[in-house]
Amino acid sequence: MNIGSLSKFQLFFLGLLVVAIVLAVGIFALNKSSNGGVVSNVVIWGTLPDTTMKTFLQRPEMIATFTAKKVAVTYVSKPANTFDQDVVEAIASGKGPDAVMISQDAALQYLDKIIMIPYSSFSESSFKDSQKGYVQEAELFLTKQGIEALPFTLDPIVMYWNRTMLTNAGIASPPTLWSQFYIPDGVIAKINKIDTNHNIIKTALALGTYSNVSHAKDILSLLMFQAGSKIVGMNTTGSLQSVLSSSNSSAVASGAEAALSFYTQFADPAKSIYSWNTALPVSRDAFVAGDLALYFGYASELNNIYARNPNLNFDVALIPQSQSSLANVTFGKVYGLSILKSTSNATATYDAIVALTTSASQAVWSNVSGFPPVTRDLLAIKPTSAFMSVFYTATLQSRGWLDPNRSLTDAIFGEMVGSVLSGSKQSSDAVRDGNERLGQLLNAFSN
Repeated sequence: MNIGSLSKFQLFFLGLLVVAIVLAVGIFALNKSSNGGVVSNVVIWGTLPDTTMKTFLQRPEMIATFTAKKVAVTYVSKPANTFDQDVVEAIASGKGPDAVMISQDAALQYLDKIIMIPYSSFSESSFKDSQKGYVQEAELFLTKQGIEALPFTLDPIVMYWNRTMLTNAGIASPPTLWSQFYIPDGVIAKINKIDTNHNIIKTALALGTYSNVSHAKDILSLLMFQAGSKIVGMNTTGSLQSVLSSSNSSAVASGAEAALSFYTQFADPAKSIYSWNTALPVSRDAFVAGDLALYFGYASELNNIYARNPNLNFDVALIPQSQSSLANVTFGKVYGLSILKSTSNATATYDAIVALTTSASQAVWSNVSGFPPVTRDLLAIKPTSAFMSVFYTATLQSRGWLDPNRSLTDAIFGEMVGSVLSGSKQSSDAVRDGNERLGQLLNAFSN
């Protein structure tokens, strides 16, 4: 690298990076017992329910763990739609938390706010250990400089299915393959009720549109993963890039295009598998009302569905897969604990988040919350509960991607779907345009 060719800004940024790495190594090399008998209070902000987190933190096992570490942990729940802004404002006012709980789709946006955990303090091999390490999706928190967040919990997308609707249609079990929707005597043919004016009365699944399909971007993502396509990758220089469409790999491009074509055809009235349109309610509401047979939603929605319609006879299954896929895949949101640069006690905060993410603590968290654990040793022990057994497997199957800006990428995915449905673009052109726009967003995070 020619130092003389670097701009003043690049030199300044490089200097900041060196200082940050040295600072992180210095902080985590400190003697953990240096605070003597003083108990340090660590404040964590997140979007998980306040009641659930406080119940977990107040369990005797957790109190004993914190006492041994000489820390006390306080959790503050914040609204998801204002969380990022709340954190920025709190840091600016000097009243921010010590740590934040972020999902992988916010990881890039928090890079400039957190202290990396150096691999000298928490090794990459321990993080990835096949026996006691974390699930694969959690590796999105690993960077060249260190670990951005220690995994705490994961929320996978699963398939909720209406037992009454499938039974009435003579279907014994929910579909496990996408091909089961195509066959003449398949799920759609047996369940869908559409009148002569193309009005959908009852339907098997909600795919095809964007605004009224809950988690549309995430569902499209899992379809792309199943088709063998990545969304964000890394080039030869180590910079992030969009790989929705790539001239260097026809397989990547065809995977994303195939997923988009597959998704949008369910909203095409000319297709025999026509099942959804923009005049219908949000898919989650349709399922709760008993008008939708299959709903693709997060594991965390289970209790809400129960609460909204206690009489709904439903069950949970894994997301259908492609026959040609080499690996079973779903989409998940993995949440990790990150140390903010603004904390006044990084060492105590590190101790606290390590304590929260051990297998012992994960066992307590899973028992309290109903969420699956994120450590492989616990996931290897399948629970007897039918729902939890599905959630455990889905957690292992979960994948995700580094999202540069959740609202802007939501618009990009929505435009891809909309342009195909309107007929203004072919799937290949829509993916190519989406790839270019996503790449522009990722340029801000290039090394």
